Amino acid sequence: MGTFTLIPPMSLGNLNKAEKLSLLKRYMKLMPSGSDSESPDEISLLADSGVPVLNISAGQVTRMNGIIDELTELTMQASSSEETPEMQQVEADRDTAGNYIVRRVLDYAKLPLAAERTAAQRMEPALRGYRDFANLPTAQETEVINGLLIDLAKPEFADSVVTLQLAPYIAELRRLNDRYAELAAL
Repeated sequence: MGTFTLIPPMSLGNLNKAEKLSLLKRYMKLMPSGSDSESPDEISLLADSGVPVLNISAGQVTRMNGIIDELTELTMQASSSEETPEMQQVEADRDTAGNYIVRRVLDYAKLPLAAERTAAQRMEPALRGYRDFANLPTAQETEVINGLLIDLAKPEFADSVVTLQLAPYIAELRRLNDRYAELAAL
């Protein structure tokens, strides 16, 4: 008996463009030709007759060759859009604005004025969960920031927001988060 090698299952989604292209080319080379030749094991592509043995029409072979040609052109092209630089900047800016708000509240012991310390101390339990929001995946981060904005808008924190002078930072965070969500939807 011979030996068998178990090939673990794979997903095409795990392959990059060059790997997909290589896989398709190798697959196409494995198709036997429909012609009667001296060597029945000969490997070739015949777009004019397809692969009748495998019930693959000439149209399917032609279409696959077209896909391979398209992939060859696209293999090393960047896939980012025009909005990517703006999106990256908005992401960085909203992290900065959100972190400023959260750090200002969580680091209440370092605030110089007693009124600010008291205001931040009142808000600290509600904002503690937002400490590392900037490390989340961006889609989650958008939703977490929405939650942060809702918490900051609660009536019990209105005086604290005024005392800590957070209103312009909250408005900027809301604007940046909305802009990021808008860019992500494109």
